[in-house]
Amino acid sequence: VHKHQPGKPIFYAEYGSEITDEDPNKGKISARKMLDELRNKPYLIGASLWTFNDYRSSYSGTPPSQNRSWGVVNVFRQKKRAYHVYRKEYSPVKDIKWNGSENVEIFSRDTYDIPAYPLKNYRLLWEATDTAGRLVDGGFSILPEINPGDHTVVEKLRWKENKHTFAKLSIHIVNPLGYSVYDTTSYLLKPQIPEITAIHTELKKIRIVFKQDKLASVWRAEYEDNGIVKQNEETIGNFIDIDGLEPDKTYTLRLVAINDIGKSYSAKAKVKTMPEELPPIIWHTEAADDGFFVGYSVEPKDYLYQVQYGTASGDYDNFHTIQSRNKGMLKISGLEEGKKYYYRMRRLMQWGFASNWTNEIEITPGILAEPPKLLGVIRSRNKAALLIEPPYKA
Repeated sequence: VHKHQPGKPIFYAEYGSEITDEDPNKGKISARKMLDELRNKPYLIGASLWTFNDYRSSYSGTPPSQNRSWGVVNVFRQKKRAYHVYRKEYSPVKDIKWNGSENVEIFSRDTYDIPAYPLKNYRLLWEATDTAGRLVDGGFSILPEINPGDHTVVEKLRWKENKHTFAKLSIHIVNPLGYSVYDTTSYLLKPQIPEITAIHTELKKIRIVFKQDKLASVWRAEYEDNGIVKQNEETIGNFIDIDGLEPDKTYTLRLVAINDIGKSYSAKAKVKTMPEELPPIIWHTEAADDGFFVGYSVEPKDYLYQVQYGTASGDYDNFHTIQSRNKGMLKISGLEEGKKYYYRMRRLMQWGFASNWTNEIEITPGILAEPPKLLGVIRSRNKAALLIEPPYKA
């Protein structure tokens, strides 16, 4: 196109290489490789990835869930590994570095980079939180104008509190509209002890479900096999599958929470592989006006899905049971709004066997106008920055 239209700018409207995965932990895209092939061409003004989110489709080759997993987020808008990679690649600055001192280095984009545009009235904002996630210190400043091809910009952080009270420090580049367009996080304390909520087994597999701690960046499992300690790959998700195990064998395992400072370990658990079936993975639970939606994983051998729900935690003998053949999502209706419910789920295979039940999940039906959550206020001379967590879908 450039050869035939040398005087015109070109925008690359759609590019991509392969489908990723619905699992946010497995959803990886080689963003740098693809964008580096497009960068440093003076006539190329931008490029758009196919696509932002996974989507429903009957296109040939679509997985059993009926979702085409091209996205950097899945159908429930949960961020895949690819999301964080693309956020960095499309940031208006190349990088931010903080080495623990008061200086922050901001590296500008190259002249013909993608993206490459002047940064006017942008801010550098930093926030320090404690182990409970509460804001304990912070500050912000107006950045000088940064143009593509400029040298490194150095800004200073000035904290009012003792830095030893910080558990985590995040530094943001904030645009004039108030959006953080790039950030970097440094951990100053190791994670808290991870909490396992459920362990499920199959003949040659063990699944660990756990609560995620804001002080951990990744998690992994360690397990003993014939006296040798082995470990799985690190995950950003809330479950870990340990594959390739021996049938009817007892393993000793523990969960490890990891960040840049160190590791924390759960108590050890002894688990025996059993001739059972793993339950579906619950990706998402969302309240509705008269019930709730459940989003879940789908396997090729699935035939039916059963959900048990009730208002008394653990009272499964008195729970209601429904079943559905819906792929990937179903709705429980006819419930009382504002009342707390509990549910669990399992799948039935084509030959009649039922899987284990998932761990119990709590949900309150009803769509209310939730206010934004105010995380804290950062003051700088005669200005203030309000840190907010927007309500879901706001």
